[in-house]
Amino acid sequence: MDAVYVHLGLKYYATGQAPWTDPEQLEKIVDNAKKLEPLLIGKKAPNLLMETQDGSHMSLHQFKSPITVLFFWDPDCSHCKKAMPDMVKFAQDYKDKGVAVFAICTKLVTRDDQGNLSLKEVNKCWDTIKERNMDVFFNTVDPYHRSRYKSIYDIRSTPQIYVLDEDKTILSKRIGAEQLPEVIDFILEKKAKEAQESGQ
Repeated sequence: MDAVYVHLGLKYYATGQAPWTDPEQLEKIVDNAKKLEPLLIGKKAPNLLMETQDGSHMSLHQFKSPITVLFFWDPDCSHCKKAMPDMVKFAQDYKDKGVAVFAICTKLVTRDDQGNLSLKEVNKCWDTIKERNMDVFFNTVDPYHRSRYKSIYDIRSTPQIYVLDEDKTILSKRIGAEQLPEVIDFILEKKAKEAQESGQ
């Protein structure tokens, strides 16, 4: 659906071929199409520089794995809580098959009652990771939202899942945690068949 939206938005709306659309709506459609275009299946996923619990940094493109599951989540999100057992089991079941989960907790720095910056919300990420045995993921945060991942990846709600190949090309996106095994099995079978056909 995103590909159709982007195609229509950029080919027709952005070029003045939708005269029935009022200017405000037109601007919104074109802006959304431009935002979604880099996230289409087959495109290279935009890079992000994220922070780990020990304060070190890792970029998405530096993260080495034949298949990367990019997972955006929030500790207070009811849908995330429901999906987490499936995500943890998936990560455990597929870690020896060349699949790794690059998890991004979406909590940000807030201000306390005195107006001082507080990491209280961000610390919920690390507490939840420990409580829910999520250390099987590669866990990251971006407390000050310097990477602008919410805008770049159009994160309006959580959880959000993207499946990337070793070059970080988007293979699948916006799927449920319960769908991951089926999607990954299909990708692995396809890769194995292609390798066999090429004689590798």
